[in-house]
Amino acid sequence: MKYLRRVTGTGNEIGFSILQISYWCAYGAFSSFMVSCMQDRGMPVFQIGIMMAANTFSAFLGQFVSGILCDHFHTNRRVFLAAYFLLIPLECAAFFAKNSWMVIFLFGLIGFVQQPQNGNIDTWLLKSCENRLGRYGPIRASASAAYAVFMLSFGVLIGRHGYVMMLIFSCAFLISGIITAWTIPDIPHAEENQKIKAPEVWRNFLKNSGYFRMLIMLFGMGMASAPFVQFAAVVMKDVGGHVEYVGYANFISAVFQVPFMIFAGRKMKLEAEKRILAAACFYCVTLTGLYFSRSPQLVLLFYAVNGIGYGLLLPAMRERIAGMAPARISTTAQGVCDAMYYGLGSTAGGFLSGVFTENYGVKKMLLIFGVVQLLFIIVFMTGYGSRRKRNKENERSFLRGTGK
Repeated sequence: MKYLRRVTGTGNEIGFSILQISYWCAYGAFSSFMVSCMQDRGMPVFQIGIMMAANTFSAFLGQFVSGILCDHFHTNRRVFLAAYFLLIPLECAAFFAKNSWMVIFLFGLIGFVQQPQNGNIDTWLLKSCENRLGRYGPIRASASAAYAVFMLSFGVLIGRHGYVMMLIFSCAFLISGIITAWTIPDIPHAEENQKIKAPEVWRNFLKNSGYFRMLIMLFGMGMASAPFVQFAAVVMKDVGGHVEYVGYANFISAVFQVPFMIFAGRKMKLEAEKRILAAACFYCVTLTGLYFSRSPQLVLLFYAVNGIGYGLLLPAMRERIAGMAPARISTTAQGVCDAMYYGLGSTAGGFLSGVFTENYGVKKMLLIFGVVQLLFIIVFMTGYGSRRKRNKENERSFLRGTGK
C-alpha cells in the first residue's frame, strides 16, 4: 500500500488497480472464451470469424464514440459507468441467445461498449498520474498479474462446470468495477486547453506524421494478433489441446507481460517507437513459432513470446501518445490507437483468420499472417529511418546556420 502510494502519488491507486483487474478479468471470463463456447455449440468456423469481426469492428467504432464523449463532457468516470451498466444485460442476452446471427449481433454490441473502456481507464489513470509511466506501469501490471492467475484456473473451471461460468464471473467483475468507479473522481483537463475547440486541436495534431506511422503499425499488429488472440481455441484444437489450454495460454502470455509493464516507467535506452518495432518482431516470431508447433506445450511457449511483445507494446504506445497528444483530445487520441489495434486491425485479422482457416487450414493461416506482419515491420522501419534522416539533416542545417 505504501509503495503504491509512493508510486502513484494519489489516494486512488488501489481503485485504479481494481478497475484494471475488473476490465481484463471480465473480458477474459466472457469474450476470451466466446470462440470456444460457440465452437462447442456447433457454430461453423466461418460464422465464428464473422462473430469476431463484428465484435472487433464494433469496438473500432466504439473507440471514437467513447473517446469523443469523454473529451467533450470532460469525464472518463461517467462513460465508464454507463458502459459497465450496459454490459451486464448484453452479456446475458448473448449467452442465452439461440440464433447464431443474434449471437453475432449481440457480441458486436459487446465489443462496441466494452473494448473502448480499455483506453478510457488507461487515459483516466494517466491523467491521474500526470502521464508518468513510473506510476502507470505498476498499476497496469497488477491487472496483467491478476489476469494471469485468473485465466490459469478459469479454463479448468469451465471444463468442469460448463460455460455458464463465463457469465457468472464476468458479471461479478463488472459489478466490482461499477462499485469501484463510484469512489474515483474524474481528473479535469488542463486549463490552457479548455477554450480550444476540438476540431482545431485535431487539425494541428494530425499534421504529426509520427502519429500516422504509428497508427499504420498498430493496424498491422492488430491483424497479426487476431489468430492467436481471437482464435486461440482453434489454434489449440489443431494441435490436440482442449479448452483448459486456452486458459494456460492466456496465463503464460499475461505473466510475461508483467515485468515489461512494471519497468516501463524507468528511463529506457530504447525510445517508444523502437519498442513498438521490437514488439512487432515478437509478434512475427509468435506466428512463425505457432506455424511450426505440433503440440499444445510448444504452442504455450510461443504465447510467452507474445506476452513479451504485448508487454513492450502497450506502455510504449501509451507513452508515445501521452507525450504527443494535447490534453484536450487525450482520450480520443488514445482511443484512435486502440481502434486501429483492437478494432480495425483485429476486425480484418479476425475475419481473414476465419476465411483462411476455412479454405487453407490453421497452419497456412498462421503463415500468411506471419508474412503480413513482416511486411508491416518493413514499412514501419522505412518510415522510421526516413524520419531519423530528416531530423539529422535539419540538425546539420541548424548547426551550419549557427556557425558551429
